[in-house]
Amino acid sequence: MLAPVLFMCSSEYPLARMRRGMLVLRRGTIMVVNKKVTGTAASIPGGIAAAAGVATALTLLLSGLIAWLVLQERIGESAIGYGAMVVLLLSSFVCGVLASAMVKHRRMVVCLLSGLTYFLCLLACTALFFGGRYQGLGVTALLILAGSVSAALIDLSRPRKRRKTDRRKMHTG
Repeated sequence: MLAPVLFMCSSEYPLARMRRGMLVLRRGTIMVVNKKVTGTAASIPGGIAAAAGVATALTLLLSGLIAWLVLQERIGESAIGYGAMVVLLLSSFVCGVLASAMVKHRRMVVCLLSGLTYFLCLLACTALFFGGRYQGLGVTALLILAGSVSAALIDLSRPRKRRKTDRRKMHTG
């Protein structure tokens, strides 16, 4: 609430001053600025961490599905590499969309940071389970970057509803 009031003090009304959260325009006139706060946005680290956790779980689930399909001989072993690429791209896209939906501001930065966090989670899992053999790290990074950037661009292309600012003038005395 303070930022719009200070902006209005400096540019629109040069003789205005603040008094108890209200903007005094001139003698006897007060402008009240109310922005409706919904309180549904998450913090940036919380939204990114939750989205990276969901993306990691989705990666495990889809990798298990690919393994089950190979065991049932519905797909050949040669399709595992392509399936892994689809899993990484889809999971990073879901990570970006989910983080952007949770944080609700600075969407491009949030999508890119969520992709980076997801990549670091996969890197940590690789170090933990495979003894630090980092094979195909560049392809993995490019797929995650492509998924998170596409989530950011699709999310930025949607029009947003702007919150209305309630401005009213009250006359005192």
